[in-house]
Amino acid sequence: MVAFTRKKKDGHFHFGYFERHRFQTQTKNHFNGKSYVLIGGNSFSATTLFANSVIKQDNVTVVGEETGGGSYGNTASADPRCKTTPKQNWNSVLPLFRLVMDKDQPKIRPWHFPEVKVLPTSDAIRRNADYKMDKSGGKLINEDKSEKLKTKSP
Repeated sequence: MVAFTRKKKDGHFHFGYFERHRFQTQTKNHFNGKSYVLIGGNSFSATTLFANSVIKQDNVTVVGEETGGGSYGNTASADPRCKTTPKQNWNSVLPLFRLVMDKDQPKIRPWHFPEVKVLPTSDAIRRNADYKMDKSGGKLINEDKSEKLKTKSP
């Protein structure tokens, strides 16, 4: 922890590289179209980190249900496992970092909510249908295509 972080005046350890670094848009192999990110209750910390980083982009739409991971911050890194009992095979996980994606975001909202909420229906579950993919892959993409055609028409 000492090699990668520094303790600041607030008493917390900060990972300075990630606090200062901003990623630039690539020009080679760059995709400039519309993207859809599917999230759900069975997606946790890594999904929340990714969704939080892309949701503010104009060409990205987050579709699905709220995630199981924390929206304000989580402990999704460097989790050493410690053996807690010598005779039983129990392990404890002690997170070393708390990742905060946006310090201005309210702490009271524990999950990450999608922009387009798509919930399961009993019919979709019975048919074993991928209802999030049906919504994003069918309806939303077709709506975006029809919007583009309307704006291109003279």
